Amino acid sequence: MKRCVLFKNINEKTEVIEKTVDIDNNFYKGSIIIEKSGEKVTSFNKGNEKEQKAGEFVYEESNLSGAEFALYAAEDIYYPDRRKDEKGELAVLYKKDTLLGKETTDENGKAYFSEDKYLLVYGDYYVTESDAPLGFIKSKDKILFSLKENMPSVLWIDLLLNPK
Repeated sequence: MKRCVLFKNINEKTEVIEKTVDIDNNFYKGSIIIEKSGEKVTSFNKGNEKEQKAGEFVYEESNLSGAEFALYAAEDIYYPDRRKDEKGELAVLYKKDTLLGKETTDENGKAYFSEDKYLLVYGDYYVTESDAPLGFIKSKDKILFSLKENMPSVLWIDLLLNPK
């Protein structure tokens, strides 16, 4: 979004000078897509009775639906337009460790933190798995990442989990 600003320079020796300047007033923001996959049990192999082999489960790599992820600010994140608070200091958009939201993976194993729903400006963030799909153990990992200049507008985080 661009806006026009009018400058007036009043000087004792000169007349009023007016100038209009375009200012880029966009927030630089991004989206995050988390993709989760893991090995699901697809069948059970009973084994061979003659060789007295025990049966075993057969696993197949698959996208996992139903995993819930929570997004947090990993640091104090300031408004990109450098606005000031009532004390004259840079205004904080998100305080460190603020929960920004939760999203659940869909049938394709993807959870979307989109720029249409979240204001994700440049800064450091982290996600945690807040709920695991049925039959899987919730990951305890804290996945840190940064949104910064010269990065793609969409950041992909791939998680591969093995329930064995």
